[in-house]
Formats: sequence, C-alpha cells, structure tokens
Amino acid sequence: ALVRYLKPMLGARLLDFRMTARLRDELHPGFHLLEMTTGPGIRSTLAKNLFFDTDLFFRYGLAIDFGPFDDATRDEFSLPEDDTFVGPELQSSIVWDERDNPVEALEGHLLALRATFTPGDPLGTHRYLTLGPEARGFLPLTDSFSIGVRGEADWAFLGGDDGVPLGPRLFGGGAYGMRGFGRHRLSPTALSCPTAPTPGGQQADCELGPVGGLSLVQASLEARLLPYLKPYGLVGFADFGGVGAGANPFDTGVAMALGAGLRLRIWYLPAAIDAAYRLLRDNEVQKPEDDPFLLFFRVGESF
Repeated sequence: ALVRYLKPMLGARLLDFRMTARLRDELHPGFHLLEMTTGPGIRSTLAKNLFFDTDLFFRYGLAIDFGPFDDATRDEFSLPEDDTFVGPELQSSIVWDERDNPVEALEGHLLALRATFTPGDPLGTHRYLTLGPEARGFLPLTDSFSIGVRGEADWAFLGGDDGVPLGPRLFGGGAYGMRGFGRHRLSPTALSCPTAPTPGGQQADCELGPVGGLSLVQASLEARLLPYLKPYGLVGFADFGGVGAGANPFDTGVAMALGAGLRLRIWYLPAAIDAAYRLLRDNEVQKPEDDPFLLFFRVGESF
C-alpha cells in the first residue's frame, strides 16, 4: 500500500515535491519482510526524458521467521543478528527513458542508475550502500517485430559487523527477473535452525533456504512479435544471471534459461504467460529430473 502527496513545480517549473508513506509485506520462501517507510522526496526533470529522483525515508523493517543462523553462517553471508531494522535511508536514481512504449517497448532505450544509503549508528541499527545500474535497448526489425535486450546488476556494500538486513539483500528470479527460477529463488542458500538440539543430543530441526546475496546480475534477450492493434503477441527469450554472497555475482557460476511466451493485450491490460526451461544452474547442465520447468503469469510491464 502506498499513499503519496504530489506538489508539481515547487519553486521551479521542472522540480516536483512529494511526500510518501508505504507499507510493504513481501513474501519470501519460508519467511517474509514487513516494512514501513515514510518521508519527503523530489523529482527533477533535467532534460526531455531524463529524470533525477531522491527521497529521504525513515524506514522500519521486520524480518519474520528469517533464521535463526549460527555465528559462522552470519559471518559468511553478512547476515544480521537482529530481526528489526530502524533508521534513515537516502534513495536516489537517475533515469534516461527513450522507449516508445513504457509497457511493451519495440524501439528506444532506457539507462538508469539507482542507489540507497543508510549511515547506521548512531542514526540507525544498520549501515549499507546499494548500487544498481540498468540498461535496456530495443531494435525494431519490422513494425511489429523487435529484439529487446536488458541487463541489470546490483551490489550491497558497507554491511560491517552488524550485517546487511533483509530489506536491501538481493534476490533474483520470477516473472520480472531471471525466469529460470521462481520469485526470490535465485539466491545463496544457508541453513537455519529454528530449534536447538535437545539435551539428549537429538539433531536440531534445520532447513536450507535462500538468504539473499550482496551481488546480483540478471539479463534477458527477447524476440518480440507484437502486431499493431492486435490483442495478442509472442516472444522467445533467453535469460541468464548469477548471485553471490560477496561482491562477485558469478562466484558459484552462471544460471541460464530458455523459453517462449504469450502476450495478451485485452482492454489495455497487458498480461503475459511465459514457459521456461532452466538450462544451467551454477554452471551445471540441468536434466528433466532436476525439475527445470517453470511457468510464469504476470500483469504489467515486461521490460
């Protein structure tokens, strides 16, 4: 849920002011993240289709059923010891958007750089810096057929001894990411042990699950057939990516998926159905017994 007040042309024709309040409850495999953010921000139009945004938020985050992890696991993956995060966060982005259509582009390009920073003690419980460059390009071959390319990368730095909390940790996969994995499934995994061993020495109840990385790359190549004023379209795609517990997103190898999809454009409501086959996982070729088949449905922008 998001509530936003907008004041266009605050002090200058190309400067807009906003005040934002947002509640987010995001599901992950085995746990979820509850976040509340509020604060002021501005958008400046630097040139045609070139925008600079910055917001200063107060953020409260709560990780529910995330962990617990032992000390060695927290050190290896820079995981936080506490389930809560409180503190200010500065978010900034610069976006140059020259696409012909923001939902189903066939021509143009988009370049973006996004960053967040929170200083930690004494203003908050954790410190981190995230950087996320992104590029998209589209080459039209006919009026209804185009080749689209997207690449995005993200890093989280400056975690320190307190680790990086769940909010800025990096998860890939899903209908809007690398389609060789389910949503939030492209991630380093670690053991969490909700129950301790009994005095008799019985094994603790431990589970292996995604914990998010500190580096992530996702990229896509799409061939798009979107006939003009028709309620349908077709795509073929190849996705690849990687995620790392440190600064190298390909530390454990590369993941790749191939697939095809149907686009439905009914009453200006863009819907997509994509079928994918995960070809590589951490450089290992996937076989049918590895359960590499995925089916995605989404409503909204492709890329």
